[in-house]
Amino acid sequence: MKKLGLLFGFFLILLANTVHATDNPMYTEANKLYQAKLYDSAANLFLQLIEKGNVHPTLFYNAGNAFYRSNKIGMAIWCYKKSLQLQQNKNCAENLKLAEMRMKEPIAAVKDIFFIRWWKSVYSLFSLNGWAGWSLAFFLFGMSLLYYKKIKGSERPSNTYITLSMLVSAICLFFLIVLYIHERFHYKGIIVEPYTFFRKDIRAEGILISEGMEVEFKGNYKTDMLIILPDGREGQIPATAFRKL
Repeated sequence: MKKLGLLFGFFLILLANTVHATDNPMYTEANKLYQAKLYDSAANLFLQLIEKGNVHPTLFYNAGNAFYRSNKIGMAIWCYKKSLQLQQNKNCAENLKLAEMRMKEPIAAVKDIFFIRWWKSVYSLFSLNGWAGWSLAFFLFGMSLLYYKKIKGSERPSNTYITLSMLVSAICLFFLIVLYIHERFHYKGIIVEPYTFFRKDIRAEGILISEGMEVEFKGNYKTDMLIILPDGREGQIPATAFRKL
């Protein structure tokens, strides 16, 4: 019961941040700075709001525009992608394409094997909240059928429906766990620093990779971060160059 209360409180905080992010005086000031073409100052204020935990698609979109105007392409791409995660927007998607065109040396991604793509598409069908909601809905539906059957003392509804509801609830819970593990340990991020050296190991010669590139997190190594490039190469970069999506 205590855990449910904490979870409910977390969602209330998240909702409050979503609703009030654009009502903050700092947000208004940042927009004024942007209109005055003081793009660096505007971007810094937007970033301060984001790092304080404010979540809103428009906040990320405006921050992306400010970073784009400041020629900080990595941060612009990160902001645009964060905005699109929260809400699909045509203007944001178009600005993201423009920002990606300014990447100096993009690396073409290697496509996964078809069954891996299929597996990823299945567990990514819904968000964590989506899978949790479906699991809870089918569980409550099955419990209500069972309760109704016990109260009425009849053979209806059939045990098949109750079993099926519980089975679907368990499957949704399984995909919830799979998605959580994926997002917790195999998440992706954006290279946000303009001059980032990528090394296969500490003794190998580094290569310069472009800011704005989307890479996959693999692990931490002292002050460095282990990542996987879009073409499948694994190596190290400074942890400060990476921002989680």
